[in-house]
Amino acid sequence: MYISKIRIKNFRLLKDSLLLLDEEKKQDLSLLIGRNNSGKTSFIMLFDKFYRSENYKFNYDDFSLSLRDKILKIDKDTDIAEFSIHLILEIKYTKTESLENISDFILDLDPSIDTVKILFDCSINKEKLLKDLATTKNKEKFIQKNLGDYLDRKIYIFDDDENLKPENKH
Repeated sequence: MYISKIRIKNFRLLKDSLLLLDEEKKQDLSLLIGRNNSGKTSFIMLFDKFYRSENYKFNYDDFSLSLRDKILKIDKDTDIAEFSIHLILEIKYTKTESLENISDFILDLDPSIDTVKILFDCSINKEKLLKDLATTKNKEKFIQKNLGDYLDRKIYIFDDDENLKPENKH
């Protein structure tokens, strides 16, 4: 079993990044190499934010720069579906491997399917935020300081990209 694909959306420098891991070259050690300010730390920090406790909460600065201005202008008409931070993992497996660690994520018993797709999602609770913004004088400063208190983390299992549309998430 191995992670075959990692996709990151809207996290810091990683607006829409895709890392494909080759099955033929899977190894026990992986290195993340790149120029300064290319997203290496952001890549690692995203895993920390989703996998660690509440001490590693998401905040305003975790959103990509291109979204921050839009978040500051949030109102009742804002479609926040595009604001979510996503970490998508695709895990490939074979029927000879122990599936103990991923069995809860397998959607289909079809033996021809050998991939589990998991979406880790961090999205803004718009209704809760707007309610509190109504009583705030400096909306932008409030969002920058307190956005972490209005973010919901969820995990979704999906079998195709159609399931990732906001209207299909349950």
